[in-house]
Amino acid sequence: MTQQKRLKRSWKMYMRLKNGEWKNVITSDEAWFYLRTCRGKREVQYISREQKRCGAAVFESVAHPQGIMVWVGLSANGPTKSIVIEPKAKICSSYYVNKVLKPFLRNARRLYPSNDYIFHQDSAPAHRAKATFLFLKEQYVSFIDHRLQTAHPAIISYEVT
Repeated sequence: MTQQKRLKRSWKMYMRLKNGEWKNVITSDEAWFYLRTCRGKREVQYISREQKRCGAAVFESVAHPQGIMVWVGLSANGPTKSIVIEPKAKICSSYYVNKVLKPFLRNARRLYPSNDYIFHQDSAPAHRAKATFLFLKEQYVSFIDHRLQTAHPAIISYEVT
């Protein structure tokens, strides 16, 4: 059921962005980077579409490896500057707005000087929080609103008057 919903949402998003509009999207995500090898042991699986899960290489897992989380936006005009998340930070909407989105907006304007980009983020709790939504709205950022995903993500556009 979830797969069918995603397919339906994805198709509608594709139809909106297919005629070159995708070039204006900045999509963002965060990822962990580990600072040491953890003695070469981490749980990792690389599975191709043709390979069955039981045939994939699995490595022993290590609890709480030392690492950093990095947030970055990617677009057809290039990447944003990466933002390192403070160690042990609680990623609430306040932290996300002040430590991630504010620096991101300065960088997005460098990539898209006419401010004609659409911001995309996943639906992590801090990303879909009301405070985050209001901040993006106040900054006149066009963004894909994940709070309206009952049928499909909506692109919310605001223009400076």
